[in-house]
Amino acid sequence: MTIAYLAFVGWVTLTPGSDAPTQSDLVLRVLARLQRYDHMAWLTYDRAEYLANIALFVPVGLFLLLLFGSRFWWVAVLAAVIMTSSIETVQKAIPGRVSDDRDIAANTLGAVIGVLVGLVLTLPATMRRWSAEEDRRRASAAYGGVQVHDTRLGLARTTGRGRLPNQSCRPWFCCIRTRSVMSPVF
Repeated sequence: MTIAYLAFVGWVTLTPGSDAPTQSDLVLRVLARLQRYDHMAWLTYDRAEYLANIALFVPVGLFLLLLFGSRFWWVAVLAAVIMTSSIETVQKAIPGRVSDDRDIAANTLGAVIGVLVGLVLTLPATMRRWSAEEDRRRASAAYGGVQVHDTRLGLARTTGRGRLPNQSCRPWFCCIRTRSVMSPVF
């Protein structure tokens, strides 16, 4: 889905000006119809284009956050800035396209909004992950035990004296099961 949306963004932003989907008569007719209403008179073509640039990059920011993870949200923002700058640089060489610094600002703003939306949506999972990591650290420090990674649940738990729960006293290096891997905590 990410690749398909990025292809759509490339089509919208990198096609020659005469073939660009944003230069259609439909867009102009819709704007003219909206401007008939007094409360929509502020919506000029330039403002609509600016808002469209923001809206176009909100999903990009969300997809980049999901790609890099919430821990590296800043990498997603940096990637969005590089992407928008690259698009505007390439547009200089495309006939009928005009590179504009306002587009970089609008695209980056849209990506940042997408990253923020993604952070809010992934916050419950992030909080659970932080809680599990803190519990694991506390248990490890309290018992000086062995860390057990349960790959079925994607969780880690710690037990004392090198034993798995409900397991006889064997050294930790003998406690490797098919779905669990043990590693000593140093």
